[in-house]
Amino acid sequence: MPRTIPLAVLTASCLFAQTLSPAPARADGPNCTDDICARWAEPTGTVCRIAGTSVINGGNRLEGQFRITRDLLDIGTTFDRERPDGCFTARRPYALQGFVLFMGNHSVDRLRVEQSPGQYVGAIRDGDGRDLASGVIWATPLPRTTPIRIAEFDNCAFSCRFDLSSASDTPLPQGTPVILGFNLNRDGGDGGHLREMMIDVGPGPTLEVRYGEPDWSFSGRVQIGWIDESILAAADQEASFDYRGHDGEERPTPPGRIHPDLLAQAAFPQFDHALQAFHMRFGNGGHFLGYIGIERDGDVYEAWAQDEQPDADFRFPDDPFAMSARYAVIRPFVEAIDGAADFGRVMVME
Repeated sequence: MPRTIPLAVLTASCLFAQTLSPAPARADGPNCTDDICARWAEPTGTVCRIAGTSVINGGNRLEGQFRITRDLLDIGTTFDRERPDGCFTARRPYALQGFVLFMGNHSVDRLRVEQSPGQYVGAIRDGDGRDLASGVIWATPLPRTTPIRIAEFDNCAFSCRFDLSSASDTPLPQGTPVILGFNLNRDGGDGGHLREMMIDVGPGPTLEVRYGEPDWSFSGRVQIGWIDESILAAADQEASFDYRGHDGEERPTPPGRIHPDLLAQAAFPQFDHALQAFHMRFGNGGHFLGYIGIERDGDVYEAWAQDEQPDADFRFPDDPFAMSARYAVIRPFVEAIDGAADFGRVMVME
């Protein structure tokens, strides 16, 4: 059952800052010609939306992946940007509220959204790594002292489940675990069709990861942070849908509008969210990918798990897929921050 924390709890170091408003409608239309503006939800509350691409990264071409740093954002290139300006800092960690990775229609080897102080590295690549990759990340700021652990694993046969406590040489932090980042790599270094992707930090705590097809083996890392109860409004909130594919329906008018079956209602739209789990699965086998991710737009979640399609079918995909997400709700807080965030120990999963 979803957990709700009384909103009256306060501490000396974590105080209410303001009441946040629900997200505005997506800014698509004739006056919005920028791709980031037209296709991706605006950040609300204290969430930082960061975009990057491998086309231009400080003059270096990073094929199959992109790197976003404070320096690159300050340059103000066309593709590396943040919204609102100055929201990304090395002095705190961020939880994932959402992400979308996209490239041309390709097989998949690696999917990555991973952070270190003042930097995100993202990747969506096939085996040769010669393709351009782009991504948008919605990052929920957390207190600088948020305890973090990195779960590292290899030789997972499509699906693995781990007891986090057994892999740690010290007691795990108290609080609610959420996802900060991930890096999933198909073993063997070649690309394949992707049927399913799941990361779930569950009770126990446990970590369950699925990636690829039933005949895949993969390795990777998941970055996990523990949310203190003093800034937690609710946990284990759920959103899901089961999209059947357009099945010969007429395209929406105007083109590019989102099919209503791709939306799932989100609770607590006035607050920032942090993903505890997400799961996307095609209903008709493995696929090349053009886009993959999960995006919150105000009071709804939508998922991206589709191959490349014409602009007229941009959010009207022909393939059936299911999405589910579980998330924590973060109350506004203020703190004095000094120094870089500590990204914690690596726990090797057995």
